[in-house]
Parts: sequence; C-alpha cells; structure tokens
Amino acid sequence: MTGAGERGLDRLERIAAEFAGTPGVSRERMFHAPALRIRGKVFAFVAPDGRLIVKLPPDRLRVLLDDGTGDRVELGGRVMREWVALPVAAGPGEADAESAGGDQEERWRAAIHDSFTYVRSLIEGAVRDR
Repeated sequence: MTGAGERGLDRLERIAAEFAGTPGVSRERMFHAPALRIRGKVFAFVAPDGRLIVKLPPDRLRVLLDDGTGDRVELGGRVMREWVALPVAAGPGEADAESAGGDQEERWRAAIHDSFTYVRSLIEGAVRDR
C-alpha cells in the first residue's frame, strides 16, 4: 500500500473509533480494504490509494462533486451512483494530508457520519417496508 494508502487507513481508524459500541456497526473488509458496515451494509472504506469511499444521499453527493471535493467512483468500468471518493490530501495543490491540517480529516469525519446516517436510514426503511 502507498504512503497515501497508509495515511488513509490511519485516518479511517481514528474516525472508526467514534463508532465503537454503536449497535450494528462493524469493521470488516471490502475489496481487500478495511470497511465500516452497519448491519452488514458497507457505508465507508479506504481504497488502496488512500481515498475514502462513502455512500451518500444524492443531494450530499452532488455538493461534493460540484465543489470538487469528491470524485465519482468507478468499479469495473461502472459508475457507482451513490458513492463518492474523497482524497487523502485536501485538494488540488496540497501534496499530502499533513499540509491540509485537520480540515481534510474533518471532511472525512463528516462524510463518514453522513454515510452512516444515510445507510442506516435505507436499512430502517427497508425493514419498515416489509
């Protein structure tokens, strides 16, 4: 794994600790990478290049894409419509996470918490619809 990949994993671990004891949340693997799941459904993981991949509602996803904070996620040549990738570095011109200070970690934290809330709502909605 690259240096960026290691920084991404470290950051995910720090943020994942905030979910310790949250019912239904587990740490497992997805695509050979650490992932956070709620009741078996992935809501966040780190790609080998260190990017954070999260599942978000369309309005939140659009904001991150429009402001250049995030990128669409493609797997196997297919665009994953609810998934967005956030870089380890804060954005263009910033070489690594260290130069971004805590801003990028806060972006990741907000995205992970938003993703958790969104995926949990999808699960709860599916249970109600049964």
